[in-house]
Amino acid sequence: MASGKNPSRLHDRATRGETLSSTDQVALDAWYADNDQRESEQIGTPSDQTIGDLASLRAQVADAQQNLYESMERVRQISEKNEQMRQEVT
Repeated sequence: MASGKNPSRLHDRATRGETLSSTDQVALDAWYADNDQRESEQIGTPSDQTIGDLASLRAQVADAQQNLYESMERVRQISEKNEQMRQEVT
């Protein structure tokens, strides 16, 4: 490919305001479309499975939080009983 036909050089020329020939513009547009396609494939869009996985993870986090709160409450109750027993001993 000649240096003038290199898509990145065509892009550079176009962004600098140079007028491209119709052939060069078509080549540049095809390069943009190809780059867009590759980026979309890399980024991807969330699938139904991914969304389901996220919902499942959120539910697991909510369950873990609930378990944590319940454990904290039990620790608080045990601490209160321990303090009562200390008071009785003294």
